Amino acid sequence: MKKKTNKIEYITQIALYSAFIVVASKLEIRIYDTRIHFGNSMCLFSGLILSPLYAGLSSGLGSLIFDLLFYPSSFAFNLFFTFINKFALAFFCSLCFNKLKKIELNKILILILSGLLGQVSYIVLYLFKVFIEKHFFYKLNLTVVLTDIFLKAITSSLNAIIAIIVSTFLFLSLRNKIKYLK
Repeated sequence: MKKKTNKIEYITQIALYSAFIVVASKLEIRIYDTRIHFGNSMCLFSGLILSPLYAGLSSGLGSLIFDLLFYPSSFAFNLFFTFINKFALAFFCSLCFNKLKKIELNKILILILSGLLGQVSYIVLYLFKVFIEKHFFYKLNLTVVLTDIFLKAITSSLNAIIAIIVSTFLFLSLRNKIKYLK
């Protein structure tokens, strides 16, 4: 008989993965005004372990806490979008993973496709936020805004590739040792 998971266990898992995301986000290399970091790797990893809602919550909260700790001058606009964007990253990764694992596909392909869907949703939302912020709030010239978006798209894509690779290896090496909360 399957043991029922209680709410305290879910809350603990969300808090644990949020903490992992805060720490992993600090492992960074700065490029221009963006960062290459391992936070997205942990967001994807939580998406592979937790249900879509709990993965989204852990990713959104962990990333929001990171911004509050290390970028306290961020205003509400940035914090709101950080939560939404990272929530979507893990939510869609988890959703895709849960659907694809029922199909007879290669496990590594499932992990890569799930990570890719999560990362694409994040990148689209992030670049949209950058466009709104730079063009409408800061009133920057459209050429400057598009150049900034192009540079951020490159670093976000590099972050995405790293995140997909790291989360895939983490999942494959730890999957038998971690309790799934799906």
